[in-house]
Amino acid sequence: MVSSKANCPLYSLCLTKYNTVMLLLVLVYFHIKGLLCLRQLHSVFVVLSIYSEMSNPPVIWTNKIQLYNRILYYRPDIKPQNIDYIFDIMEYDPENYPVLLGVTGDACGTCSSTIVPLYDLPCHDSDEFHCRDCLTKTWYTASDEVIRCPVCDDDCGFMRLQNIIEFKGISRYFVDYEGFDMIRQQSEIQNNLIGFTDSEAAIFLRHTYEYYLDQLMYPDELGGVPSELTENAADPTVESLKRNPFFCTFVQEVLAVPKMMIAPSQLEKHFLEMLDSVTANFTRQKHGAQMRANGVDLRSDDAVLLQAKHIYSEINGIMDNWVGIIKMWVDLLAWRHIERTGPAEGGAAERFRKPLSFWPVNDDGA
Repeated sequence: MVSSKANCPLYSLCLTKYNTVMLLLVLVYFHIKGLLCLRQLHSVFVVLSIYSEMSNPPVIWTNKIQLYNRILYYRPDIKPQNIDYIFDIMEYDPENYPVLLGVTGDACGTCSSTIVPLYDLPCHDSDEFHCRDCLTKTWYTASDEVIRCPVCDDDCGFMRLQNIIEFKGISRYFVDYEGFDMIRQQSEIQNNLIGFTDSEAAIFLRHTYEYYLDQLMYPDELGGVPSELTENAADPTVESLKRNPFFCTFVQEVLAVPKMMIAPSQLEKHFLEMLDSVTANFTRQKHGAQMRANGVDLRSDDAVLLQAKHIYSEINGIMDNWVGIIKMWVDLLAWRHIERTGPAEGGAAERFRKPLSFWPVNDDGA
């Protein structure tokens, strides 16, 4: 908790006690409504924008709707923290942004699907709705990161995401608040298209690996070499990753193309099949001589995997850990895409969001 006025980012922005109290009330109000993330209160732009709205107190009391529409849900882990984004927020007009309708039973105006979430797009005058799969295809075929209308080819107006390079990692706070693990319970997401870049896939894979490593402590439990073999390297983490055949195989796969478009369920199935292949090769390398002496057909992945799962417990443990990594990684990619296709007032994932603490959290997410 903030211990002094000097440490409080709000204090320097408030010129009077009246405005201090009013600003706190407004922040808490929008936080409770789920429209504003108050984590660490480190977005100066957002606080300044809210403060500027308070220069005219009647706006708060006589036109709550206007203020409600102008100060939107802000999440620093997802949306970019720059002044252009804040201008986008302050100029927000619901009629100029896509509206997520969900699966309504209506048919998509482009592909006629009735099982994919629909959007009402503002870029052209039409009574037709268009589905997330069709929007994903326009994003996939574009040379940039813009989602375009399947009809008029104009920018649909989705709010842009934070650059994936700025993603800070997976903390308990992030897991609890974003609830991305709940995405796999939604068939309309799991069985329909998502899109992601090679950078998103590679960065999320590394963060997921590191999240598991933080829990396990030993890289050899993820198929890597013992930490004492890399501790003297210039960058022990990078060196450890280079010597992990599981991580290297998966990264090589995701970096093969600049963009990918696939259903999460299919993506998970593909990488679990790859995991079987990598595990079989890993087991041959570690225990090939012993298995040959025991009459195991080393040419058969199935025969080798049977040994890995029932004879070599350490390899079975590595495989189980990578199953968890792959599932979390797929969930993150799905989460990223539904945030990419989210309406301005929040994410496209229709799931419960837990309330955030008003005060800063520790670096470990506690």
